Formats: sequence, structure tokens, C-alpha cells
Amino acid sequence: RTPGYGITPDRFVRVAHLLPRQRGNVAVDNHTFVNALLWMCRTGAPWRDLPECYGKWVTVYQRFDRCPERRDMYFVKSVFRV
Repeated sequence: RTPGYGITPDRFVRVAHLLPRQRGNVAVDNHTFVNALLWMCRTGAPWRDLPECYGKWVTVYQRFDRCPERRDMYFVKSVFRV
């Protein structure tokens, strides 16, 4: 169970198209990844403090670091507008 910072599956559908399609065996699904980003943005905590319910912090961080959408922050702004 995620702490109360996440978005519902209904709202996630509105931003899911902004994420790259998942392929293969992924450690953190897109919905969990988005909720992890929201938790990070809302708490301002360091990556190492990410709750385990979002997956391993290093996995989430590496995915964020590789995500081209983070460079213009359009993706994160879209999530917050949901």
C-alpha cells in the first residue's frame, strides 16, 4: 500500500500516454513509478528515503534519470494537473 501521495488508477490513465511503453520484465510498473515521483516531489525527501512500497529507491531513481520527459518537466506538471 502506498502512502497517501499517489494518484488513482482512473487518474493515471490520463497521463499514461506520456510514459514510454513498458517492455520486458520491469521492476516498477508505470503507475507505481508515477506515484513514486509524486511522493518525491511532495515530500522533498532524498531518494534513499523512498518508501519500499514504490520499489527499490535506486531502481526508481535510475528510471527517472533515464527518462527524457524529466528534462522539460512537462510530464511531472501534467501529473500534478490531474
